[in-house]
Amino acid sequence: MQALQWAQASGDRELEAYVHLALVTVHTAKGELQTARQHLAGLRLLGVNPHVEHLRDLRTAALAIQAGQGTSDVAAELATLGTTFEVGGRMREAAWTWLQAAEASLALAQPQAAEQALSRAVDARHAMHSGASLVPELRSLPRLLALLEDLPVDHYATALQADLRQAQVRPMRVHLQTLGTSVILVDGQPVALDYTRGMEILTFLLRRPRASAEDVITALFDQDPKRSRNYFHQVRYDLAEKIQGLTISASPKRTYEVKGDGVQLTWDVQMMAVALAERTEVGVHRALDLYAGPFLPRAEGEWVQGEREDMAWKLIQVGLELMEDWSRTQQYEKCVTLAGRLLEVDPFDESVNAFMIRAVHELGEHPARQAAVARLRRRFEAEMGELPPALLALQREPTSLN
Repeated sequence: MQALQWAQASGDRELEAYVHLALVTVHTAKGELQTARQHLAGLRLLGVNPHVEHLRDLRTAALAIQAGQGTSDVAAELATLGTTFEVGGRMREAAWTWLQAAEASLALAQPQAAEQALSRAVDARHAMHSGASLVPELRSLPRLLALLEDLPVDHYATALQADLRQAQVRPMRVHLQTLGTSVILVDGQPVALDYTRGMEILTFLLRRPRASAEDVITALFDQDPKRSRNYFHQVRYDLAEKIQGLTISASPKRTYEVKGDGVQLTWDVQMMAVALAERTEVGVHRALDLYAGPFLPRAEGEWVQGEREDMAWKLIQVGLELMEDWSRTQQYEKCVTLAGRLLEVDPFDESVNAFMIRAVHELGEHPARQAAVARLRRRFEAEMGELPPALLALQREPTSLN
């Protein structure tokens, strides 16, 4: 209820509507039908947008089914609503609706209609590449659960059985890939957000938890503050819809942070930071394995650029520290290998290039020397059209370097 009170105090009618929807769903699943009806009544007064109205209709039908009032009209309304969600590309909501339609048909002793609705739900599940977001809905449908338990092993809907089993074994895995790309993976499958800057907002709040909406807007946006604030909240709603359990939650003090309820969240940037913190050969190479390219490469703005520079700088600094240690013990092959990988992060970092040239020189006529010089030459010729003086000297007369 605290979330509802805060939403009402904020004056954000859309936020209030989504809180009501969440509470209707929870209380219906618990069998607390009177409380669920109260939230539906509050929802009807808001009239926010067509999508919220469609979700309200879904939850009204689900409440009727739970109360033993799942008539043929309710089943028909759910079928129409499921098609509406499908046409709008909202496959998660479509799957929820078809599951409820199957439950209604089973209550009406219409097994053929239930089978058709179940098939449509599984179609939507496969369109999402994951059924994790359907598990809470399934658990609230006793007749459908009983049907799933008795299905033959080759039935189309056994995918839902697997989703239920998997949910009992472990939480849903969500991984953010932001180095060299921008992808959210849910149980290994990509899930796209509707808003192009959604990942930027998500990662900003992972970097700076408990930031205010003003902090987000100031750091990431340079347009009208009112439009930016609306965009921020639309991203929040979109994330909650696409990945159940992963939310940008608001506190009573109107600060925001990323929370995962029943979600195992990993992020390549955090994994890279952990690897670098080891300050070991294995750690730095693991960090470089994770570094598939610049942070959020398609994003622009000062915050993203600052993050990119900071990540590259930390990689190179740890690498330079290790190479200094190795050079004191004459482990020049290790230096050449690591310097070559660091130059993939920043091909023109002066310190790494100098270290590479010094280490290669120390190897003398070792085969690694020729390979390293050839790599450096190709990189500089491709990017700059010419070789730096030190590399020219190394290439012409290796023994002349000090």
